[in-house]
Amino acid sequence: MKEHAYVDTESLVDRMERSYNEMVAADAEAKAEGTIIGRYLEEPAADGKAYYQVIAVDGKNNTLQLEHLDIYDGWSIAMYEGMIDCFPLTYALKNIEAREFLSGMFEK
Repeated sequence: MKEHAYVDTESLVDRMERSYNEMVAADAEAKAEGTIIGRYLEEPAADGKAYYQVIAVDGKNNTLQLEHLDIYDGWSIAMYEGMIDCFPLTYALKNIEAREFLSGMFEK
């Protein structure tokens, strides 16, 4: 039997952890630069969370374009999917603020 030209040595768990860590690093970099592009939103979904990353801003309409991130189980939120190209900036800012507040509570 012919072998594939590539060998995937990264386990599924390692890939999921790497994807999550890359998302968190991009978020920290965007925060440090003072931009919302690169920040991520999270919402509870099923037995985990759904993750979306901000990829563009429409300042004229105060909306964002989001990208669904296939992190862990890859859950999605129907409301987010319906507004992926015109997501409200104010809601996204509140989502990020709440996420940071909660993570700060558990760090102490």
